[in-house]
Amino acid sequence: MKASALIASRRALVFDLDGTLADTITDLWLALNAALQDCGLPPVGVELVQESLHGGLPETVRGVTSTLRAGPGVLPELSRRYAVHYQQRAHAASSLYAGVVDLLDACRNRRIPLAVCTNKSRDAAMALLTRLAIADRFQCVVGGDSADHPKPHPAPLLFALRELATGPGQAVMIGDSHVDAECAARAGVDFVLHTGGYGVAEAGPYPVAARFDSYRELALNEH
Repeated sequence: MKASALIASRRALVFDLDGTLADTITDLWLALNAALQDCGLPPVGVELVQESLHGGLPETVRGVTSTLRAGPGVLPELSRRYAVHYQQRAHAASSLYAGVVDLLDACRNRRIPLAVCTNKSRDAAMALLTRLAIADRFQCVVGGDSADHPKPHPAPLLFALRELATGPGQAVMIGDSHVDAECAARAGVDFVLHTGGYGVAEAGPYPVAARFDSYRELALNEH
């Protein structure tokens, strides 16, 4: 089934954020390298951020310190400085993927409730969605700190579905990584893969019900 047809057939949609709704990698990378400089550590390439961002800020910091062979003592300060620099950048270089607003408009016209489920903190997610002028489109925003466990645990996605008063079989999860795919599988929710994001063309061992490269493929009004 095409991604557009599958999405149009469901009563609720839940989106990942970074790499799914928005291209945020530049802000994350610049903030991380500023934090590394503060801590007397060398800069890293953007690919390291891309590989680790699906686990949220803690996963990125752990990945960086492992790559740089920095001692565990730097973790708290690097994490703090990374968060500070990211906030100060105010998402200056982040932008929505082309066609996202059209999809959100179509969902609003169809009265399809929407949620965001991300491993960003909820505050950071809300700040980004506000900066991109789409915060009001979502009935629920679940961050990595909103449930007992972040993705790929199913808890945050199930939390979002409860907030939307929707069962797993009535919803679809849209994301760009194996983390999102695993979360959806464990929650019993069909997964749609955004191959134009930061993840890979496949979602590892986890099922993919449909995939799309550009939001321009998701013309819901045609269905």
